[in-house]
Amino acid sequence: MNGWLKALLAVASLVVIGFGILLAVLLGGDLFRSATNGIQTTDVVNVDPANETLSTRLSLSGFERVGNGPVTRATLYASQDFEVDGRFGSYDKSSSANAVNMLFLEPGAPDRWLFDSNDQLIYQSTPIALAPLTNRNSQPEVATMLILVTADTNADLRLSENDMQSLALMHPDGRGLVTLVEDLPNSAAVLPDPDAIVLALDAPAGIDLLRIDPQTLAVIDRRTLDYPE
Repeated sequence: MNGWLKALLAVASLVVIGFGILLAVLLGGDLFRSATNGIQTTDVVNVDPANETLSTRLSLSGFERVGNGPVTRATLYASQDFEVDGRFGSYDKSSSANAVNMLFLEPGAPDRWLFDSNDQLIYQSTPIALAPLTNRNSQPEVATMLILVTADTNADLRLSENDMQSLALMHPDGRGLVTLVEDLPNSAAVLPDPDAIVLALDAPAGIDLLRIDPQTLAVIDRRTLDYPE
């Protein structure tokens, strides 16, 4: 009798344990779906052509006059909603505030887009002004530095900071766009200079210094500052 009782208790214990594991899995799935539902990111553009749930909305924002001239510029942003497959099923995800293009408006002239399509991510846009030794405040913008992501180089079906980035310069009115670095190693800094645009870029053994003509945006000097041994 005691043997049968022990066997029944053992079976009952296994049933209770199995039910507890099943309940934990189900609750874990619900918690996962609850935690991931509605996840929102920025500076990430979904480029998955097979995702039928992908919805993209475009909007213009940030209208501003370029200096004292007749040109007005604005940034085109892409917002996206889509579903992502997870371990416990699909969940909603969204991405907003993704700059993908720029518009330049000028009275009496055709509207100009910086790019012919919206297939890139403008990861960073930085105005550049020359820095004279005196009266450094309120200097006019002579160029705009852009950090661009133009291809899904890590094959994750996204354009983001994890992909290869390029560095480009343009005049504030959107003209003269030129790519200076195809594969930006890390970051770029603008150094103060009264006569030229000076950029400092990370290099394997030091810092690359680029001196750029603010009128033509052409590199007039380039040298590497090596780190001390």
